[in-house]
Amino acid sequence: MIAVVGGWLALRWDGGLAGVFAAQGVALVVYGIVIGWAIAGGAWFGRVGWPSSPAGLLRRQTGTV
Repeated sequence: MIAVVGGWLALRWDGGLAGVFAAQGVALVVYGIVIGWAIAGGAWFGRVGWPSSPAGLLRRQTGTV
């Protein structure tokens, strides 16, 4: 939606292709932020976090929780 609305506004206001590409770039950045936020929030592999001790790191590497 960001790309569509941004591209339409760019064409409507100045009619330049550079504005359309800028809207596409903004849309890609927003998409990347949303996907990164979802992954960090645990959508695929669980919550992202570092072990609090070396023993926790070893447990994570061996697969024992």
